[in-house]
Amino acid sequence: MTSQADIHCHLIPYVDDGAQTAQVSEELIDMLCAQGVRTICCTPHLRRGMFETSDETVRMQFEKLKERAEKAGHGDISFFLSREYHADRLLLSALEKGTVIPYGESSNILLEFSNSHPLSDIHWFIRTVLDAGFRPLIAHVERYMQLWKARSLQKS
Repeated sequence: MTSQADIHCHLIPYVDDGAQTAQVSEELIDMLCAQGVRTICCTPHLRRGMFETSDETVRMQFEKLKERAEKAGHGDISFFLSREYHADRLLLSALEKGTVIPYGESSNILLEFSNSHPLSDIHWFIRTVLDAGFRPLIAHVERYMQLWKARSLQKS
């Protein structure tokens, strides 16, 4: 079986709405391994008013996750840390402070919008992320009806 990668998951316990316990996290890793996943990029949410866990706490829990995975016999997994950045003031602050956590050694970051973001805001945030030197990977692009509507208008 060819090795697979999961580039967007919420396996780190205690930091967002993903795995709520270390045991659940370990069970999810077991399931990923059974499916041939050997590269995992954990992307806990960073979203104002919902998921504001500090990078320091996220990093600490991430290191514990890797230790537990190693002890459980998953030493062949490559783990990476990034965040799922919601397009809001916390993202802008991270860009300004230089604390954005990209995927591994790349300049890629996971960027999330809400359905209430107007198309103009989506464009603005994408441009802002690009101007800061990062390449945005749009999380859940299928959810943003404003993009689909704009695309269907362009086809008309």
